[in-house]
Amino acid sequence: MSKLYDFQDVYIGKRGLGSMLKYEVLTQICCQAPGAWGLFLRSVLYRCLLGKVGKKTYIGRNVTLRHPHKITIGKGTIIDDNTVLDAKGGDKSSLTIGDDCFISSFSILTMKNGNIGLGNNVKVGTFCRLAISTNLTIEDDVMIASHCYIGIESYRYSGHEDIKKMGKELRGGVILKKGCWIGAGSMILDGVTVGEGAVVGAGSLVMEDVPDYSVAYGSPAKVVKKRNKPLGGESE
Repeated sequence: MSKLYDFQDVYIGKRGLGSMLKYEVLTQICCQAPGAWGLFLRSVLYRCLLGKVGKKTYIGRNVTLRHPHKITIGKGTIIDDNTVLDAKGGDKSSLTIGDDCFISSFSILTMKNGNIGLGNNVKVGTFCRLAISTNLTIEDDVMIASHCYIGIESYRYSGHEDIKKMGKELRGGVILKKGCWIGAGSMILDGVTVGEGAVVGAGSLVMEDVPDYSVAYGSPAKVVKKRNKPLGGESE
């Protein structure tokens, strides 16, 4: 029974035979189903698992759902194959994905507590990891290229105990403001805010805030120049 409860706690987020059977049956039917038929099945049947799903939203094959009742997906969004949407944590934890987003294959959105919130028209590249123990806020029109790690948290390590037992130094989460771009292979630490319209160059390690409409890159990332603010809705 303890292993059964562990499974329910990690994957379903609720204990009870009814919740487990619904999760098992629907994921078995839908998860591997190929082609247009599979997309149709998931768009219809996963509404019984997820907190809310908008119209014209498509979920690919082999998508792992953990605590699906705390996951909300807006309209016109695509969740590509082999991704992980993980909303485990306390009762108030949630994973919200807005309208017209694209989560590319092999990316992971996960939390141990707190919340992850994506605005509208957010693009996440392949093999990204968005992970947090507090809050991760990604505003509208943000683009995250492939192989990025957002929300890296630091462990305490000053004593003689096992580092894992000493806990983490949580710094309040990460904010990616409207229209910012995160280059491929970049890492953004817990506690960082990337400003509106800012650009983080590929392969950067971002340890400090990046101001609005600036360009930063390097390890650690440093601001190297400013961008012009958009005029009439278009960047100069």
